[in-house]
Amino acid sequence: MAMAFNAPMILNAKLRDKSLRKEATLKGKPIIVYEAGESMRMNEHAIEEGIIGTMRVMNYLGMTNHSIEKKIDSIIFQNTQWLRANRSGIFRSHVKPGDKIHRNQLLGVITDPFGELELKVKSPKSGYIVGLSYSPVVSQGDALIHIGLV
Repeated sequence: MAMAFNAPMILNAKLRDKSLRKEATLKGKPIIVYEAGESMRMNEHAIEEGIIGTMRVMNYLGMTNHSIEKKIDSIIFQNTQWLRANRSGIFRSHVKPGDKIHRNQLLGVITDPFGELELKVKSPKSGYIVGLSYSPVVSQGDALIHIGLV
């Protein structure tokens, strides 16, 4: 179903306790979760892609017969890693979702409010940017960047 949906990136994530995905799987029901856009905002492009992807899945399952072509080859990740803030401050990203990255590449910086102290955020591994925090103010331990590992 995920391949039929045709999202740019597919994460084969582990089941999480008390999640709808786990409960559906325990009942033998296949399920995919579409995540796009950013928290607390409506993103018209992400919504449109979700609708089109749902129509592709419905075609795949024989529920409808819309003529919606696949646009891209999805990248499938078996493993991902979140980079977290080592300190609190102002986070400025130098990458965007979908970017291919390399080990030790500078991904962004965390500065103090006055820009005097700067902590570089570098990639521990090569992969792709799956998602990132758009909140400029971060606390130590906050999730900053989600990397799909290749």
